[in-house]
Amino acid sequence: MDVSTFEFLCFNLVPSLQRQDTNMRSAIPVQVKVTVSISRLATSNSMQSIADLFRIGQQAVNQFTHAVKLLLLKRFIRWPSTTTMDKFAREFEDIHGIPYVVDAVDDSHIPNVALSLHAADYYNRKGFHSILLQGVVSSKYLFWDFDIGWARSMHDANLWGRTAISQFCKAGKLAPYALVGDASYPCRPWMLAPFRGDNLWKTKWLQDASDEVHNGLSLMTPSGPARQEKLAINNELSSELGGYEDIVVSRPIASVSKELAQAVDQFSKDYGLDSEKVGSGYIGIYQIYLRADGESPVKEPEEGIRSKKVELLRNQMQMNNIILDAVVICLKEEDGALESKTSQENKLLLRSLAYDTLGDLVLVESYTTLL
Repeated sequence: MDVSTFEFLCFNLVPSLQRQDTNMRSAIPVQVKVTVSISRLATSNSMQSIADLFRIGQQAVNQFTHAVKLLLLKRFIRWPSTTTMDKFAREFEDIHGIPYVVDAVDDSHIPNVALSLHAADYYNRKGFHSILLQGVVSSKYLFWDFDIGWARSMHDANLWGRTAISQFCKAGKLAPYALVGDASYPCRPWMLAPFRGDNLWKTKWLQDASDEVHNGLSLMTPSGPARQEKLAINNELSSELGGYEDIVVSRPIASVSKELAQAVDQFSKDYGLDSEKVGSGYIGIYQIYLRADGESPVKEPEEGIRSKKVELLRNQMQMNNIILDAVVICLKEEDGALESKTSQENKLLLRSLAYDTLGDLVLVESYTTLL
């Protein structure tokens, strides 16, 4: 999260979270409350670890997290006004050519650890345990409705019928607009779904439109320990991890697009990174691995400034709609050797790359930690 986003959250939450100092103790600043909440929601770390980090009680962590979550939901996740609906419809028609469609709806796998009770209900057809996240997303990737926590064995149509937005649509609150869903959703006056069959050219329009929600849901796919474990187990780079000082793992935003995965192969090789596309991953996405040798992931200073090469890589990734999952940096030096100046500079540049591309920065003592 950048500074401007953090300040925006604090500014909007001050009226509700600000407390006055008393004779007994000073009030906890709003900035601390927001930081604690974001740490809890973004990392899923235990309340005990977050409480120890900020020197507050576990009960305070729980209270701050729930307060911030409810305030943000009330402000940003709500039924759009008529003016907003008109805006969504115009934006959707400009992109896809389909009138009176405001948003797309779909669900996504959220990997999780097998539960002690009813674990079989959460075991999906792809071979791992997960829960369902259903989202309604605009053409600008703005969420205004979601439902999460259902067992992944549940069918999409069954899940849709149990959600609040489905009842709103049946009551006519969405009229005259409609949503777009894939073939698993029922075809209704408020829901456009592809016809089943071949050579149906209109279905291609609906499929392109429903890709909007795939793109939006991929932005919300967690990068916590459960998902990282699944991705690390099922890749073809595991045997090569020990041969590189720094490894950048990325994936395309659109999980169904091979073109975005192939775009990495067209990167300029001037920055000295090798790319490898290893095909469909464990959870059905295309994975891209950008590999770099520790001593010279980019050219020497006399051949080109390293920061410029990293900037070139970052710009090309943004142009091709590719984001980072993680930048993995090994901190342990072999045989107690001092870290070279080149290696230090490379790690600083990779930290910058992770920050600018919204990737997670993972520090490990050995790459075997990821196996």
